[in-house]
Amino acid sequence: MRLRGFIPILVGVTLLCLLSGCAGAIFPKMQVLTWEGRNGEAVQYFKEQNWDMETVHVWYLHNLCLAQAELGQYDDFFECNEVLLRRYKERGVNDRVGIQTFYYSPLLAPVFPLNWAALAYIELGDYDTALEYANESIDRVAKVEAEGIRKHAGFPDAVPNVLKATAFRAAGIALAFKGETRKAEVYAERILAEYDHSSPTAWGGDRYDASRIYMALGKYDNVLELMEDYDPGAFFRFQNAMTGIDHTYVHFPKAYILAKAQLEAGDPEIARQTLEKVMKYEGFNQSNFYRLALDDLGKIAEMQNRPDDAITFYVKAVERIEASRSSIDTEAAKIGFVQDKQALYGRLVALLVDQGRAAEAFEYVERGKARALVDLLAERQEFAGRSMTAVKSQRVLAELAELESEYIVADETMNLEAKQGQERAIAVVRQRVAEEAPELASLVAVTTPQAKELLAPFGAGETLLEYYQHGDDLFAFVATDGTVRAKHLDGRGLAEDVQAFRDALKQARGDASLKLSQKLYDRLVRPMGDVVSKSGLVVVGHGPLHYVPFAALHDGIGYLVDKVTLRVLPSASVMSYLADRDAKAQGELLALGNPDLGDPQLDLPGAEVEVREIKAIVPEATILLRQGASEAAVKKGAQAYGMLHFASHGLFDTDDPLHSGLMLAPGDGEDGRLTAGELYGMTLSADLVTLSACETGLGKTAAGDDVIGLTRGFLYAGTSSLVSTLWQVADKETAFLMTTFYENLKTMPKAEALHQAQLALKERSPHPYYWAAFQLTGAAD
Repeated sequence: MRLRGFIPILVGVTLLCLLSGCAGAIFPKMQVLTWEGRNGEAVQYFKEQNWDMETVHVWYLHNLCLAQAELGQYDDFFECNEVLLRRYKERGVNDRVGIQTFYYSPLLAPVFPLNWAALAYIELGDYDTALEYANESIDRVAKVEAEGIRKHAGFPDAVPNVLKATAFRAAGIALAFKGETRKAEVYAERILAEYDHSSPTAWGGDRYDASRIYMALGKYDNVLELMEDYDPGAFFRFQNAMTGIDHTYVHFPKAYILAKAQLEAGDPEIARQTLEKVMKYEGFNQSNFYRLALDDLGKIAEMQNRPDDAITFYVKAVERIEASRSSIDTEAAKIGFVQDKQALYGRLVALLVDQGRAAEAFEYVERGKARALVDLLAERQEFAGRSMTAVKSQRVLAELAELESEYIVADETMNLEAKQGQERAIAVVRQRVAEEAPELASLVAVTTPQAKELLAPFGAGETLLEYYQHGDDLFAFVATDGTVRAKHLDGRGLAEDVQAFRDALKQARGDASLKLSQKLYDRLVRPMGDVVSKSGLVVVGHGPLHYVPFAALHDGIGYLVDKVTLRVLPSASVMSYLADRDAKAQGELLALGNPDLGDPQLDLPGAEVEVREIKAIVPEATILLRQGASEAAVKKGAQAYGMLHFASHGLFDTDDPLHSGLMLAPGDGEDGRLTAGELYGMTLSADLVTLSACETGLGKTAAGDDVIGLTRGFLYAGTSSLVSTLWQVADKETAFLMTTFYENLKTMPKAEALHQAQLALKERSPHPYYWAAFQLTGAAD
């Protein structure tokens, strides 16, 4: 990149700065803040001025959008960027700000917001959209170059080059993450070919931008070749001297990328030395790169057989992850590196298990699952709270979000005392939420209970069997009478074995499933010893294990259903707020069946028969059929019932799991889909919800991975227990099991009522296809 043209300008700026005494006297405050990386202060300053995005000087809006993008405040950023992009396309910018005169034509000016949007969508994992923005940016710069740079920009060479490189970088990273290796490499090569970095004061952006593409490709030798002899501070020390503006923060990603490449290229000791130097940068421990560095130092300590040090580093890194609700890992994406936060939990759990610290490992398994749920729901504010009104919960969440936002945006510049004060303020609000609405607290922050607290709600007659998968490693935890033991199992091929078992079960005849059932028993249950010594078994799955019908696992003599009463949970921590709920009488039953979905092919006549038979067992039940079985009816009246029964279709959206839902009749302003997302804003009184629908027990597993499906939504809304199905079962058998279940409820706890109903159906229809699909999630009683 040619920066010789900048030198006379910067020399002139230096003289003015010397005369005026400080950069703030000659540059607008908004720009100084963003140049210094004080993006949180820049956003706050814009708000304090009460500026209107439509009328404020476009360069101030430019800096606001940039600051929001750097902070990962994407809802605000996209709103700002849309306005900026439109204004730039209409007029460009040709105006004076402070001592600076900017001129970018309507063809060139939009390249700024186009590039920012491309990088934002990369961080959000939407690589196709990122490419659309990057390609438009590249096309605009090409037209500028073809028509003559002087016609479109106030700076002859540098600015279009920088913008082009940024667009190339965004396109290259997006293509790399999409797996289009050669296309990505071409952009890295173009960056290196089209920059002139001969100047001793050159920014070095060519090497840095190209190295970010190579990072995304995992080509660490290329990164090292570009970065090892590169002084990331050279240009900025020069610019600091010229302008009086501190650009120290720009050291962080450039220095970290070198250390990361050294580690990934197989030189952990050199990487450790580099990281230790990086950690000494002033302000580095307040940046988000600090967490990435801690994680890598933990990996290095493991490689060097220092397990205690590794655990210490990992624990500190986890604490940084759990400091806020922010779900976007902006710093990793900024350097072309996708950092899986859950992988950190996995490494810590594995190390703790290998060190014989089973209870601590169990605690971090639960924290990892909680983090996954918080990440998914991080942007939501419309939660109902059982101990808070919806209005109050939204107000408290807004207060918490504001404090956390201030904490995040000030993280790079806040001194230690101020930062600790901010942390205390956040802790006070979180504690208030935890005390007033513990289930709400579980969705907005990762709590840190000890194993003893996690296990307290479980009955003395129960064994907890919990799984956690990390790559090819599978960890199983057995908790009985307050003690935890763990075992490191083989997770290779587990998803394939689960799928094969489910496929075999659905054949509904023969013994094709039996061998696979025994194989899974030998993989999952037998290594853990006698887990059926108690009367009840509580299973917490992970990943594909959420979809295993544990009742149908066979030990060579009999099925688990023959030996123990089973129930499942999305995570052990769910029990803490289920147990705190006031005991509810069973109350009246509301049953909805065969909703009119406007398509005869979707009619469920068997479901209508099922609901009528349940009415015969529970005479006081209210039944709603066809048009009456509507989403509106549920939202308006379901809170009054102690039990809810849905005999309808389920619809599952694996890309947007909160959009999965039950299909009910539309009308009265409702679309007919009662979604998992909507359940988080509802309050129910039902002690029991039965989902007698197609595969209602399924839900997408997040990376961590609390199952995000209807069951989790209903538990949050107030339900203590759910009965759901893992696959579609024939009408006749479903009706028999359901009517037997409701008959049993008159004299048995819920878990045992379902258990006995399954055994009764097994007598009539022995193949596990018919009886193993049903499971109870939540409380046993």
